[in-house]
Amino acid sequence: MILNKCIEYTLNILRFIATRNEGMYSSEYLYHKLKVPYRYLSRLLIDLASYGFLKSISGNICRFVFAKDLGEINLTLIINTLKGSDGLCNYILGYSCCITDKSYVINDT
Repeated sequence: MILNKCIEYTLNILRFIATRNEGMYSSEYLYHKLKVPYRYLSRLLIDLASYGFLKSISGNICRFVFAKDLGEINLTLIINTLKGSDGLCNYILGYSCCITDKSYVINDT
């Protein structure tokens, strides 16, 4: 599987939060648990909130929780949101063009 760091870190963040029942997560807590560079992690959390995957809850420390029901989130949605509609083919399958693209034609001759 070919994943860039953005996709890899994003999937790790979402997986970590989804597989624990600890409620809200601060960026500092996620940093210590996931070992993602702190500035990069902070940017990804803000992006995930702007895309509607997470929501931030302000207080003394900003914390993050899922904004959507987990049943609404899947790998295709995450990658397409981050990288566009060709993201799944390009980042997971390693193709230079997506086989679902209308311009993709198989020549039988």
